[in-house]
Amino acid sequence: MTVQTHLIATTTSYAVFAYLYRKGINIPVIGTSQLTIYPLLGIPTAMAGAMLPDVDIENSRVSRKFPFLSPFLKHRGITHTLLFVVVCYLAMAVNYSLNIKLIISAIFGLIFGILMLKGRFVFLKALAIAGAFTVLSYTGDEVLPSLLFGMGFGWLFHIIEDMFNKKGCPILWPLTNKKLHLPLGPFLVKTRTWQEAIFLIIWEGVNAAILLIYMNVFKFRFIG
Repeated sequence: MTVQTHLIATTTSYAVFAYLYRKGINIPVIGTSQLTIYPLLGIPTAMAGAMLPDVDIENSRVSRKFPFLSPFLKHRGITHTLLFVVVCYLAMAVNYSLNIKLIISAIFGLIFGILMLKGRFVFLKALAIAGAFTVLSYTGDEVLPSLLFGMGFGWLFHIIEDMFNKKGCPILWPLTNKKLHLPLGPFLVKTRTWQEAIFLIIWEGVNAAILLIYMNVFKFRFIG
């Protein structure tokens, strides 16, 4: 899938999820009984997570932003496994010191800024965003877990979307390097073709349906 498809599909899915759970959600994590997160805070990191797995593609938008990484990565390799999703999940429960918490939040802000900004003085603008993330993280203990949740969500959905593609993803690594697929009807989606456009339309249609059902615009009646 192209970066545009990943960004649109994942951001929309996360936005719907964040709206449904806008008052916060308690999720079970290892090391504590439950953790409260606020998905709306994780929208920027979900957008970053939707793009970052493709850092393994030479000359991709992401690898041009972080050119020192792609030479060491194989496309549809480790960045397209569940490793980073699991890391984000486990990191949510860590009891960080204030300084470490602020540093991680700043790094997330810097990554988001570098990925999303264009034009002159990108790094300086990204530093300003990193500062904003740091200040936000200082305001509450729920901020960093919410940012980590967004990153993991975005990364996971990138992988799921790529599993509809012909190349698939090795999500069972390190147990096996076999790349698994999720056929969409009778075919696997080919990147940069009409199939990818149809895939995105269907994906967005499902998101819209979920939101409309939640808002009671659509109602289902079962006759029994």
